[in-house]
Order: sequence, then structure tokens, then C-alpha cells
Amino acid sequence: MRGNEISGTILSEVGLMANLKHLQLNANQMTGTLPSELGLLTKMTFLGGKYLLASSTAWVLPLAHFFSFVLLHLNQLTGTIPMELEALLNLEIFFVEQNFLTGTIPSYFAQMSALSWFLANGLLLTGTVPPKLWQHPKLSALDIASNPGLVGSIPTEIGLATALVFFYIKENDSWSGTIPSEIGLLTGLSDFVAWEANLSGTLPSEIAGLPNLYALLIDGNPLTGTIPSRMADQQQVTKLHINDTLLTGVIPEALCRVDDLVFDCPQLCGCDCLCADSSN
Repeated sequence: MRGNEISGTILSEVGLMANLKHLQLNANQMTGTLPSELGLLTKMTFLGGKYLLASSTAWVLPLAHFFSFVLLHLNQLTGTIPMELEALLNLEIFFVEQNFLTGTIPSYFAQMSALSWFLANGLLLTGTVPPKLWQHPKLSALDIASNPGLVGSIPTEIGLATALVFFYIKENDSWSGTIPSEIGLLTGLSDFVAWEANLSGTLPSEIAGLPNLYALLIDGNPLTGTIPSRMADQQQVTKLHINDTLLTGVIPEALCRVDDLVFDCPQLCGCDCLCADSSN
């Protein structure tokens, strides 16, 4: 029932549907809160399709690979994430982006051993990310972008989240800290999307060695230093946004072939931007 302009609330009686496996209410006009009775639906593995990624135009979640699902993104839901969801031990995907949910991210998500996707961008969440969620061994997508009330930094423990493919923290200007070198341990990482996340320091050379990196969007951060020379080996990168930073120097020539390359000239030079010491 997605995209049908359905209005109303999710009733507490939903908890009586003990065998519920498929509930698709995304992209409607649902209001109200997430009822705590959702925690009674212990057979559910998908609590939330279409998901926009930086590395491609759009990607449809392969729902056939999941036993059951609920899609709740793109509505007008309010309130906090119920503590009762802790009972959903088989939850694989939590998909509630673009609502008006408030409060903190419950720590129990880090204990959900099957959790693969945590998609909570465009909410009104506050506080910090549970420490153990950063190092979840099965988490392949972590999207906490556009939550201006979230604070913290990217910890070194993120290197333990070895299944991570998609990482989004854009538009979180209450963040701080650097991009840890442990990012280089995430060999399956495809999207690193962190524009306007108040990240400082240098761009670690380890990120340039990621063999599956397709999108590196770090514009709008006070990053300093130069582009690691190893970035020249990134033949698979299709999007590289390094504008509105404090990066300087010469862009490796091999990166000039990137389809979506955005940088500040002459602060960064190369490609179509003449370097100051180049001959006329």
C-alpha cells in the first residue's frame, strides 16, 4: 500500500497480527507514533523499496532476499523509537527515513545480530550513535544523515564494521573529529557520503586504497592537506566531491576521468584548472 496517499495512524492493534511478514506503508501520509506493540511482531525482519544511493541513480531494496518487511519511510510519523522493538531479534532492516521521529537511537540495535541496514536519515534524532553499532559485523548500510541533533565523531571502531558498504552522515553539522584511518579496513565500502559533517584533519591515505569505492562526497568540510597520491589508483570511482574544503595541491591526473568530479579551482588544480606554476 505504498504511495497511495493513505492517511491515519498505525493502530496499537497491529500487535495482534502475530504472523505479519509484509506491511508496506511507505510514501503515504501516515501520522502519529510508532506503537510499542510493533515489538510483538517477532517474525518481522524488515521494519521500514526504493533507496537513493550516491553510487547509482537509485537502487531498489532486494526484498525477495528478506523473509518479511515493514516499510514506514516517507511519512509524517512522530514520537520516539519504541524500546519494545528490542524484541525483534530477527530484524534485518530498520527503514524509517524522512519522518519526524525524535529522541535517541536505542542501544538495542547494536545487539540485533541480523541487522544489515539501519536507515534513519532526515529525522530529528538527538544524542550519539550507540558505540557498538559502529562496529556491528553484519551492518552493510548505516545512514544517519540529516539529523542535526546527532553529535559525536566517527570512531576508530568503525574499522570493525567489515560488512559496511554504504555510509552516510551528510548534513550533520553538530559532528566533529576526523576521518579515521581505520576506514581503510572497510574493503567493501562503496559510498562514503559525509558532506557538511564538520569533519576536519586530513584525508587519510587508507581511504584511497578502498577497492570498491565508487562515491566519495566530502564537500563542505574543513579538511586540510592534499589529496593522497594513491587516489590515482581508484579506477572505479565515479563521484568525487572535494569542493568547499581546505584541501590544496594538485589533483592526480588519473582522477580527471571521474564522471562527477567537483573541486575548487585554483585552490586545487589540475584537470581543467591550470596550476599556478604551469607554463602559459
